[in-house]
Formats: sequence, structure tokens, C-alpha cells
Amino acid sequence: MKRSTFNLKSRLVIAVIGLSALFPASAATINVNPGDSIQAAVNAAVSGDTINIAAGVYEEQVVVVEKDLNLLGEPGAVLKAPAAMTGTLVPYGSTRLTVLGVVLSEVNVSGLGFDGNRSGVVNARLTGVYYRSSSGTLSDCSFHSFRGDTRTSLREAAYIAFNSVGPGPDVTHVEVLNNTFSDNEDTIVVVGDDTVAPEMLRQTFLIEGNDITGIGTGTTAFQFGIRVTVGASGEVRHNTISNCLSVGSNPILGPVSSAGVLVFNTGSVGIRPPVTAQPVLVEDNTLVNNLGGVDLFTADGSRAVNNHIEGGGTGIGLANEGGIALSGNNVGAINNRISGSNVGVNLLANPVLGTASNAKVIANRISASTTPINVQPGVTGTKQHANKISP
Repeated sequence: MKRSTFNLKSRLVIAVIGLSALFPASAATINVNPGDSIQAAVNAAVSGDTINIAAGVYEEQVVVVEKDLNLLGEPGAVLKAPAAMTGTLVPYGSTRLTVLGVVLSEVNVSGLGFDGNRSGVVNARLTGVYYRSSSGTLSDCSFHSFRGDTRTSLREAAYIAFNSVGPGPDVTHVEVLNNTFSDNEDTIVVVGDDTVAPEMLRQTFLIEGNDITGIGTGTTAFQFGIRVTVGASGEVRHNTISNCLSVGSNPILGPVSSAGVLVFNTGSVGIRPPVTAQPVLVEDNTLVNNLGGVDLFTADGSRAVNNHIEGGGTGIGLANEGGIALSGNNVGAINNRISGSNVGVNLLANPVLGTASNAKVIANRISASTTPINVQPGVTGTKQHANKISP
């Protein structure tokens, strides 16, 4: 493991996108080669350093605590989940088994591959990258096989950002940019604090330019390409999401389908009344061959705008049915193209998922839908105009 100095500013222009942190001019790079330990490099680093990881497979768990670092992978550098993982984040309040954990830090990760080894059955709550009360950018990485062969519904995930109430910043900011995800149970999850203070804004985010491929059909679980729960506000833009087609069952809601994007306090189902999610903009995404498209539930002020949604099945009778499904106050579906969904835009009135009020359904082009726009009894104040319906 070799340590050398370099001009960090010029390196960041290429490797790090959208983060404004300024690091000292004397920052160093630590080179990690096959046979070396990434964790040892993290332990040796100080805030502002960059860890450069050479091509090779590194089968280990890595934790960064209270350091601001850059982790850069050369082409072919892969961080793989060990066959038997340990609770490296238990001292920091999480039971998730993570390949890379970031705690009370600002860490930029670029160019790394992450392999979950399909070990979710042995390693329950398997997670690729987990930001806990931390900020940073994840860019140009790949994730696959963060799941088990037996699906357990939203337990395993490729990427999670969570800002708990307690030590650390009141609001953290994460960006997930231009990554590739495949064969994962849950893919990208962003949440504020869904237990202690679910009504507070704790996390802001940008999720942009990612390619997400789901795990296809099944009847034991549901999945979401991008899932945002309470306490998080930001933008989901220019992502491509496909093949989220499985169906699961919730004891309160009944059958629930997979979908490309979900904004909702999923922790409230069967536990407490829904808590209003923070506003989220879902814009210019391409969602093809998913059972559902965009679900914005109890998500006041959220919008689905300029998305291209091609359904992957009829999905009749599902609780979250629709190319776009909406509840909450002042939500909107505007200028979207929706085809092949049994219900094009579904305005909900549901005791758990919430009721749409003052929703705007404007200038959407809806085709090949049995019910282009469905307004459930109890929905109020809907504004509809300039929608184009075709067979």
C-alpha cells in the first residue's frame, strides 16, 4: 500500500460530481492493490485524502467513520460481500450488514463495482453502500446481486442513505449519479428518520442518470427501483428503470405490485397513520416493463413530470395500480407519456395510502389503458385538462 501526494483539485474535476466540499491542498492519495486491505487504507487516511483502488476483487467489509474521503476505483475494481458478514455498523445503531458503510462522514465513491454475492439469505439485511447520517456522491459505480435466492421483500438493498436524529448534521445531502444496478431486491433507498422524527426534513438528494434493472416476475415480494420515504426531499431525474414485475402481499393493503419509483412512508403501513412525505420531483425518467410506474403516496407537493412510462402488465386489482398513482395534497401528473397500463393515472382515496386532494392531471398522453384516468370516491379538487387519450 503506497502513499503519495497529488493535486486533489484537478482529480476531483474528473472523479467527483456535484459536491461542494473543499479539501486541503496537502491532501494525499493512498493506493490499494490486490492483496491489500481497503479498510487498512481507510484507517490510515485523514480527511481530505483519496483512496485509489486498483483492478481486482476485494472481498471485505469497509467502514468509514468521521472522515471526509474520496474512494476511486480503477476499471475492474470490485468490492464483494464476504460469504459470512458481520455487523460492522452495530456500534453506530444499525443492524444492516453492509459492504461499505459511511458514518458521520462526507465520502465520494466513484468507479467501483459492488457484488452482493446473492448472499441475502445468509446475510440478512444485506446492503451494498449505506450512508448513515452522512453526505456524499456515488457515481459511475455498478451494483449487482444484493438479494437472496429467496426473496424477503425490501430487506436487501444496493444503496441506502439514512439520516437518523442524533449526532451528526441536521440535514445531509447525497447524490447518486450515473450508476448501473441489476439483480438487486431493493435498489436505491433514501430516507430521513422514519421512526423518531418522521415529519422533519433530514435528507436532501439528487438521483440522476442511473440505469436500474429489476429482478423480474415473482409472487413472494415486491420491489422498487427508487424508494424515497419520509424526511427526504429532492429530485429523481433522467433514470432508466425496467423489469420491476414481481407482486407481494401486505396484510393491510393486500396485493402490492413492484414499481419504478415510490415516494411514501412505507414504515407506516399497519403501524401508524401515514406521515406526509417531503416534496419530490420525478422528472424525465424512462420506465419500461415495470408492473407500476410512479407511486407518489401522501407526498404533498410532489410531481411526476415528463416521464415516459410503458407498462409491463395489466396488474388489475393491485393496491398501487397505475402508470402513475397519486395521493396527498397538491400532487401532480403533468406531461407524461403512459402506455400499456390498465389504469393510466390513478387518484387514490385509501385509509393507508392516503387520499388525493387538489391533484393536477395535465397534458398527459395516455394510450392502451382500460381506464386512462381513475378518480376514486373521496378524491377532491382534481384539476384535469389537456390530457390526450388514445386506444
